[in-house]
Amino acid sequence: SSAFVTAVANGANAVAPAFVRGNAYLRAKIGGGVRVWLQPVYLLGAVCGAFASMTLAARPTPAFAAEAAPPLSVARAFVGGFLLLVGARTADGCTSGIGISAFS
Repeated sequence: SSAFVTAVANGANAVAPAFVRGNAYLRAKIGGGVRVWLQPVYLLGAVCGAFASMTLAARPTPAFAAEAAPPLSVARAFVGGFLLLVGARTADGCTSGIGISAFS
C-alpha cells in the first residue's frame, strides 16, 4: 500500500510537480531517501526472488495448478484487492500483515 503511494507520488511529481507540492501526503513520499524507497525495493526483490525460486526449482510450475483453483472473475479479484487496500490504508496499516497471517 505504501509502495503504491510512493510510486504514484513520484510519477505524479514527474508530470505535475505543483500538484504534489500542494499535497502534504504525496510530498512526504517523493525524493530518494532510503525511508521512502525501502518498501518498493523490498517488494520488487520479493517478486524477483519468487520468480527466481520458481525458475530454478526442479518443478518450475506452481504447486497449485490454475485448473484446480475455483473460477474467479477479474472483476471480483480486483474488487477484493481494492477492498483489502482500502481497509489497510484506512487502518493506517499494511496489506503484508494480512498475507503473512494467512487472512488473504
